[in-house]
Amino acid sequence: MSKKVHIVTKIARQYEGEYIFVSVLGAFNELENAKAYLNGKDLRFAEKVNGVDCVVEMGVIQDIEVLDEPTS
Repeated sequence: MSKKVHIVTKIARQYEGEYIFVSVLGAFNELENAKAYLNGKDLRFAEKVNGVDCVVEMGVIQDIEVLDEPTS
């Protein structure tokens, strides 16, 4: 049986340019814990990332299958 996890991500896109920054902020076994973690974060819709002005979105990607061994 495969295990599923839920990850909290932050995606920042440069206002007028090509840069996109993606960060994984945490991984959780329980979806409720991932949502609670996200709700506890300071959600900013704009910030400077590596000196670049960006629009920011944060969210939870659900049901990521954990693969302990390589698959073909």
